[in-house]
Amino acid sequence: MVEQTIRVPTTDDWYPNYPGDTVELSLLNLLDGEFRVCVWGADDFGLEKDFKNPKEALRTYRAVKNSCVVTKASLYDMGFETA
Repeated sequence: MVEQTIRVPTTDDWYPNYPGDTVELSLLNLLDGEFRVCVWGADDFGLEKDFKNPKEALRTYRAVKNSCVVTKASLYDMGFETA
């Protein structure tokens, strides 16, 4: 799977946000063969979720990407955990 990183809008404080009240959304291939979807602010606060199935990881990445605004609450509801 091709790794991807984009910026998406947020209404939360991610300590701090990237310019334009955005956070970084990434889809990563881990060395152990798993996949990670993560959302990070501009410093050291982030939420992550790991997957064994690449299709589930891509589905989750797209769901976050296509949401109008990313919030911590919505990510916690999707099973993301503090990194």
